[in-house]
Amino acid sequence: MVGILLDSKYSESLWCKSIYKSLTERLRHHRIAFCEVVTNVDAKLEAIFIIASDREWTLSAVAQLNRNGIKPILICNQSEMLTGCMYSCVCSDINASMKNLLDTLKSQSKSRIALYGINTDSISDISRVDSLMSWRDENFEALQIFNNNGSLQKCFQEFHKKIDDFDAVICANDFSAVSLVRNLSRFAPDKLRNLTIISCAATRISDCYRDNILSLNMNFSQYGEAAVYIYNALK
Repeated sequence: MVGILLDSKYSESLWCKSIYKSLTERLRHHRIAFCEVVTNVDAKLEAIFIIASDREWTLSAVAQLNRNGIKPILICNQSEMLTGCMYSCVCSDINASMKNLLDTLKSQSKSRIALYGINTDSISDISRVDSLMSWRDENFEALQIFNNNGSLQKCFQEFHKKIDDFDAVICANDFSAVSLVRNLSRFAPDKLRNLTIISCAATRISDCYRDNILSLNMNFSQYGEAAVYIYNALK
């Protein structure tokens, strides 16, 4: 029996649900029994999988498991190390995907970029920002961040004030991208036609906005496959 520990902040998100489905399908395929772990960890569990996004929560959870002699398998979008912790990790190659994004924008002669809907508590969002900043070169005149601190409407209001400064927008996910498109359609339809809008985490909701949003697709099945491969290798 193995346990699955979910970051409660993100357990209802499409991202978390997709990863959870991928992991549990793979566990069933290998006939590995599993259960969800809420607080107390049963000493009889052979392994703990963590699906998480919030950095502080993840750091606390991994550190607590380490104190109990458990080295968990973390599934997340983070690329930074959790200093002082012992764990195995499955994550996407954010660094390479962000370089690909900038190369794509460069080929389209887009040089003034807004990073939109960034959640400063999200490991994946901060990792994307760090990667974009590290790959930025002299071809990009501007690279400005617009945070989502609980309100995408406020995020849009701040962006709208400076909308003429940008010719491309990289959104944290489909929710922020769709919100941006809807607001632009209402308040600045002429700008919508001239902006290249990219979403970093594609879901089905972006299918309705294909004419306005380019999306980075995620192969969720690979997360579960890699996590179970690590479990079997460690076992």
